[in-house]
Amino acid sequence: MERTDLDAWNAREVAKLLALVETQRRYYQEMVADLPVGLVVLSANRTVVSTNRAFRQAFGLRIADLHGKSIEQILPSDRLIEKIREMAIQGIPQPGFLLQQAGKLLRISILPLRNWDEETE
Repeated sequence: MERTDLDAWNAREVAKLLALVETQRRYYQEMVADLPVGLVVLSANRTVVSTNRAFRQAFGLRIADLHGKSIEQILPSDRLIEKIREMAIQGIPQPGFLLQQAGKLLRISILPLRNWDEETE
């Protein structure tokens, strides 16, 4: 929906645009939710922003269990925290590394993601 004029948007156009954005958001949420591998998104201070179903099932957690938690509280590992710090400082993805946690062998990759509205985050 491209606008080249400078007139104000009317309510109908705004509603159409919001519906489109909501549809796209749900599409991507469903895609991430259905991934067969665990995925967790962390904030800059390492608190959990979002997880998918596979991650929660792997650790026996509910969405409510994750509210306000840091990754250290879920996966206590000095090695994991060090890898997260390296990625945050250098901005270089950390390729898959193995981590033994609670009797499970995990392969973890850490990727930096930019905040959509903040170039420096």
